[in-house]
Amino acid sequence: MPTDRPGGYRLNDAVEVPPDWQRLDPSGMSGLIMLVGDSDTGKTTLFRYLVDRLSAMHRQVFVVDADPGQGRLGPPTMISLAVVEASGARHVTRHIRHRFVGSTSPSAHMLQVLTGCARLVEKARGIGAGPIVMDTSGLIDPQKGGLRLKFAKVDLLRPSVLIGLQRGRELENLLATLRIGQQTSIIEIKCASAVRRRQFDERQSFREESFRQYFKNAAPQTFFWPRYGVFPYPRFCMNGLLGFADEAGFALGLGIVKKIEACSKTISVLTPLTEEAQSRIRGIQLGDVALDPSTFKHSLRHPRPAGPNQCRTRP
Repeated sequence: MPTDRPGGYRLNDAVEVPPDWQRLDPSGMSGLIMLVGDSDTGKTTLFRYLVDRLSAMHRQVFVVDADPGQGRLGPPTMISLAVVEASGARHVTRHIRHRFVGSTSPSAHMLQVLTGCARLVEKARGIGAGPIVMDTSGLIDPQKGGLRLKFAKVDLLRPSVLIGLQRGRELENLLATLRIGQQTSIIEIKCASAVRRRQFDERQSFREESFRQYFKNAAPQTFFWPRYGVFPYPRFCMNGLLGFADEAGFALGLGIVKKIEACSKTISVLTPLTEEAQSRIRGIQLGDVALDPSTFKHSLRHPRPAGPNQCRTRP
């Protein structure tokens, strides 16, 4: 994965800053600043705006992109940590760590999202004293566990500031509960009128392009899977997306299963990982995404793969 990305979270000139945003005073914000809101409320743009403002005040600003479906710091199925640093007259975004969630939606992977966020925030706090700004996914539907996930994230990470973007009162149950606790400063902002709801196919296209860019220099590599810790079990699926982890559990990159040799216990995987990165692989994590490497169309599924001891070859 790239280590440097000049201007990673600088705002485009075309971004209109609503009056509510202009009234925010980031100079008094420190520690972890968490943004929550439904999809298409302007949350990610506000996230970028805050990072831009805070970068002018601090030598380092840490950013945690905790949306595994529409993230900007890594490919889909990952959540990421980066640090924005002043470099002369510009800002440079340096990638620090990633965690593999295994899905483009947190709904069936809430534990992975929670533990991943905790490890990324822990890493940021261990690197420096700058503010940490966290963007979260748009899953807030209480019927799908969205509000419970957000509450658990606040309870676990203890942000100093929580900014909630609402169209109406969809976050009210969460915010009311947090107000009683008084351990987190709550800032409520209405959804900007200019925000447009994106359709499902737009979100799908975004993920396809992200996967396409990530795998554009990928090549097939062969792995003898007993050499690694395979989680949750060594049952691989054709075109299944998997993550490679280092000894600390941080993600080194992604791969797409192209061939399974059960007799020799090897898999051929399409991956852009360099030889140096491959030498640091300690674990292989299986996800719930099937990804076509020719079109990068993808779907979530819980397939029924062949067992590892089933001695057969798949083309």
